[in-house]
Amino acid sequence: MNLSARPLFPHVVIDQSALRDEQLVREALVRARHQDRLILLPDVALLEMVKAKNWELMFRRNLRLLGEYPAGVVAGRGLGELMREEVKSVVSVEEIVDHEITGDLRRLLQNLKVGAGPTLDEFRANYEAVKREVIDSRLNHMKNKKTLAAYQDSVGSGLKEEQIEALKAGDDALLQGLLASDNTTRFIGNHLSMTQDWPILHSWCLARVDSFSAHFSLCRTATSFLWAGRPELQGMAAKKATNEMLDGEYIVLASKCEGFLTRDKGAKRIYEAVRAAADERWARLVSEAWEDESDSVEG
Repeated sequence: MNLSARPLFPHVVIDQSALRDEQLVREALVRARHQDRLILLPDVALLEMVKAKNWELMFRRNLRLLGEYPAGVVAGRGLGELMREEVKSVVSVEEIVDHEITGDLRRLLQNLKVGAGPTLDEFRANYEAVKREVIDSRLNHMKNKKTLAAYQDSVGSGLKEEQIEALKAGDDALLQGLLASDNTTRFIGNHLSMTQDWPILHSWCLARVDSFSAHFSLCRTATSFLWAGRPELQGMAAKKATNEMLDGEYIVLASKCEGFLTRDKGAKRIYEAVRAAADERWARLVSEAWEDESDSVEG
């Protein structure tokens, strides 16, 4: 057992862009069947489908391939729920799967395949209420744009001009290094405390360890680094800001798991940067722990 390797959940996260990719999904289903490496469908994927005008057609098209092997799919817990649990316990959450929703999801996949069933009927009956809740809580485009812009202002102002230009040119090593730095960890701790209204000591602890809260901030920081020096952010459509934030939820969950299925190049770039930075942060924590242990033994 490699103690220096960052522990990962044994799942592969799939995003909206990959759901209809037959090769990607079928290969993942084979791994789920034979290697027990299940596909994790985040709640944000269902959220994106719920907002469609013809939601049932969207569900049928996007979930058709997963319906070939429902037992290979699990439902992810919501990121907000995971972070709220962490701030209460001040440790990283150890369960990413929502087992109750997983049962509903698997039954829904089976119902969609045959075109009828009690779970699908229940969803139809509750659709309008679910859609209103989703729009009010997660799809407030102007609010999301202001949130993203404010975060970008906080992060981007700390970059040097040459770093901004290097990031624009695609310097992913620089991006990973910035994310893994102690400065970013301190920023994350302070920012979690201010924006989430968490106790400062809780925020600092969660910023330092391999928590969902830290990964949430790493992802948003990576996005802000890449947007630094780009005036398009102020002029972009508010809906795009929502899409960026929803993409971030997939990335956060995926960076804590064994893989990420996506066809979105921008999301993949941020995912790889966050994952690499998280690995480096973990290796540093392990090294510090060994040094502390050695000091205590010698003492």
